[in-house]
Amino acid sequence: MTLQPEEICEIAGSSDSAGPTIAIVTHTMRKDLRFARTEVTTNSDARSCEVTIIAFCDVSDGVATASLTQSCSTRSELMSLIDRAHVVASQLPASADAAPLLSEPARSQWSEKNRSSGNFSNPFPSDQQHIPADNLGEVFQSARSQDIDLYGYGEFVHERTWVSSSTGLMRSGETSHGRFEVTAKNANNQRSSWWGYSAADLAHMPITNGWEKLQNNLAQQSKHFSIDPGRHNVILSESAIGDLMVDLWWHAQAPDAFDGRSVFSASDGSTRIGSMVADARVSLHSDPFHPIVPASPLHTVTSSSPYASVFDNGELLQSQRWIESGRLQSLMCSRAFAAEHDIAFSASADTLALSVEGGDGTLDDVVSRTDHGLLITCLWYNRLVDPRTLLLTGLTRDGVYLVREGEIVGSVGNFRFNDSPLGILNRIIDAGTTTRCLPREMGDYAPRVAMPPLVVENFNLSSASAAV
Repeated sequence: MTLQPEEICEIAGSSDSAGPTIAIVTHTMRKDLRFARTEVTTNSDARSCEVTIIAFCDVSDGVATASLTQSCSTRSELMSLIDRAHVVASQLPASADAAPLLSEPARSQWSEKNRSSGNFSNPFPSDQQHIPADNLGEVFQSARSQDIDLYGYGEFVHERTWVSSSTGLMRSGETSHGRFEVTAKNANNQRSSWWGYSAADLAHMPITNGWEKLQNNLAQQSKHFSIDPGRHNVILSESAIGDLMVDLWWHAQAPDAFDGRSVFSASDGSTRIGSMVADARVSLHSDPFHPIVPASPLHTVTSSSPYASVFDNGELLQSQRWIESGRLQSLMCSRAFAAEHDIAFSASADTLALSVEGGDGTLDDVVSRTDHGLLITCLWYNRLVDPRTLLLTGLTRDGVYLVREGEIVGSVGNFRFNDSPLGILNRIIDAGTTTRCLPREMGDYAPRVAMPPLVVENFNLSSASAAV
């Protein structure tokens, strides 16, 4: 008999003969559409259910843990996985992040809200299930008539997670996201433009509007201006800001800061929590209940890292304020690390939003009120150079445009940049409205991001790039 996810959690939660146990069951449904040279290459519909068993074992100097993940559909498979996880844990050293497991009064069953329907073949509303292929077909026809090649990807993912423990914890959470991105190239591949969109589903994906933007951008690249590398005032799209802020978010870790290896380290061996680190108008949050980019509030960790611990599984996440009115408020850490260093426990939901007080308007609005600058639509291949300053290097790609007196007058080629996301937050000239966006590079890993377009002074375009 095939076990339902909550049945797996109930069995694992009550099977503590081998020792304390946490079970995490993740059911994922996804639809993918890929296309190249204006032809669909992949159209898939996949479903998976993975079970992670985290075993805890008392050893001579503390508590050791081990995590094993596989697909389980029967009770015998599940019990075998639990036993093997405890055997592995008994052979490992004590974990440095040990803390009491979270608990709740024991329940005999899941609440109706947490219980699954038992039917995983079709969990989302019908208007959210499909990538709008009709609109895409019209776009393909238009592109072929203009000798434009389109390359891209569409995705819809619905994920539900259940967590239980032998200490009585029984919780679940769910989330979904859709994204769509297209790169358009002209016939001789001398011009290239990118457009991406992120939403909670794909039902109302504005593919036709995106195609219009791609055509406009390719047309704007017909006139080229030569601009020397150096420090320039730039307009960074929501997507470009998203890529930069995700890097900042992922490096906002308390262990690195206390070790003196972070831009958030203080000279006295502590952290910069409480200090001004950005423009006073800037706030950066991870809120699972954010109105634009909501996420599951359930904290699930299949293996420990410097900033998240398996011992904290099942925590219900609240809004986490990383930067508030320019001041550093918190850094990611586990409960054990927080207790050891006398700071607040800070775990992050899978969502990020930046806001700038007084910011207003779309990217087009921001461009229209910029006298002179370079519009950067997206970034690519960003890499960390120096964690102590959060210096990144990367490339602009698929269109950098010269703006004069509020209008795009042509393109200027591409550049390598060297700059810090934290430095950028201190050099803001103008800002638009925060909207959901798709980071060009980090969209695979951070699909729930909301950013405003920003005008930033002295952005360091260090050298020219041959990228199209």
